[in-house]
Amino acid sequence: MGRVLLCTGNVAKNPYELKSHGVSIYTIEELCFCIGEETLLIDDEFASPDLVKWIDEECGLPELASSLHGMDRGKTSVASFCGTILEYVGYYGTNDRVKIEQFLKASASLDRYEKKKMAADYLAQGGKCSQAVNQYVELLGEIPAENRTLLARVYHNTGCVCSKLFLFELAAACFEKAFSLSGDRESAVQCLAAKRFVMEEGDYIAYASGLSDAWYEASLELERRLERAETAWQESGEHAKITMLARKSRENPADFQIKAEELAEQLKSSYRKMVEEK
Repeated sequence: MGRVLLCTGNVAKNPYELKSHGVSIYTIEELCFCIGEETLLIDDEFASPDLVKWIDEECGLPELASSLHGMDRGKTSVASFCGTILEYVGYYGTNDRVKIEQFLKASASLDRYEKKKMAADYLAQGGKCSQAVNQYVELLGEIPAENRTLLARVYHNTGCVCSKLFLFELAAACFEKAFSLSGDRESAVQCLAAKRFVMEEGDYIAYASGLSDAWYEASLELERRLERAETAWQESGEHAKITMLARKSRENPADFQIKAEELAEQLKSSYRKMVEEK
């Protein structure tokens, strides 16, 4: 059961037209929802005298309106303006409120493409990978072709999220596109790593042997990383646990299956944290 929220102030007789979001709102809670769930749409015009007046007269919250007075005239940031509202109403917990304010501060000087990328990055970092992919794909259709640097970064991050979802063929295609735009070796390394997951060993070796110089250097870097990863795995506690479980599997196969699945999930989670966006 979800938490119960007690309404703060009045239900407005006259709604406020939140132009940035394209909606009409009737309560301060609806305003908080728009701030928190559609943070990307908030612009410099959000903190307006009309909104402060509406909060005062329609919502019956003169104390909050007094706190906001002056903030609506460019004397402070939109992040502080929104943070003051969220803190007063208590619609979100402290951690969520801080994240919203941090996002608004960080995105204040960005253009709309960078801002949308940041929103998708937040989704990815929060584990909402499917939503992040949708945001990235939508953004890729909007960024001008001449902005190769941003396109490369978005393609790279799309590849990272696809890798977290174990969609390695899609990830490889995204990393390859990123490398073609930027020439960044890291995108090439990640592309080859994704291909290694979906290709048979012999097929991958044949493929790697025919690579051009830049790709070949990336393949050598990948092999060095794999060697380090193999050494780290052999020395890890997880490897010791699997070895011990394997020895006990004959005694209790069912228990082995359960514990092996639990460990596999832990390793998947650890793997996802290793895949870094740009």
